[in-house]
Amino acid sequence: MPRVVKKSVEPASAPAPAPAPVAPVAPVEPTATKAGVRFGKMSEEHKTKLADHKDASKHFKASLRGNLMIGRTYEEALVKATAHEAKVKARAEAK
Repeated sequence: MPRVVKKSVEPASAPAPAPAPVAPVAPVEPTATKAGVRFGKMSEEHKTKLADHKDASKHFKASLRGNLMIGRTYEEALVKATAHEAKVKARAEAK
């Protein structure tokens, strides 16, 4: 028969004190910063081309704007935005 070692029982200690209440912090106004180093300013040419698509969907415009801001050419950005819009429409129809 194996030996059984009795474990000593520690006396019940007092409950831990509750943490002190933290004073509410005043909300800090967010500073105006760029979304990241990756994005740059769009050229005036790109801004006018983006304005030509004012009737397009918000997904298309957001994709086009993002692609233009990361330095893609207008033609590349247009292809990517069109492909993105097709994905969004397909996903919406699947629901």
